[in-house]
Amino acid sequence: MAKSAGPMIPLVQSLWLAVSSVLFVLWIWCMFSGLFSLSRAARQAAEARGGMWPTLGEQLAEFRRFIRDPGHGRTRWRLACLTVGLLSMNLLGLLIWDTGPP
Repeated sequence: MAKSAGPMIPLVQSLWLAVSSVLFVLWIWCMFSGLFSLSRAARQAAEARGGMWPTLGEQLAEFRRFIRDPGHGRTRWRLACLTVGLLSMNLLGLLIWDTGPP
């Protein structure tokens, strides 16, 4: 007779965990690459005026440019889709994980 290894995570919950993990890693990559791009552009603006570090105004101007510039549209769209997907997976997790009392 085989000895039970304890409670196993059901397949649906395992798949949810894997998909959530992949989405989270992709979201982190997209967010940090965008933030590093903004930081790089703000530092270039500071160097153009002869400074070493960007001012708050330069940083906000780069953020505004990121929000409005059509050249960043694909990055914004990707980040928005990943955010919606991640939030959707979190809501789905509330439905599939039985967290009630035993």
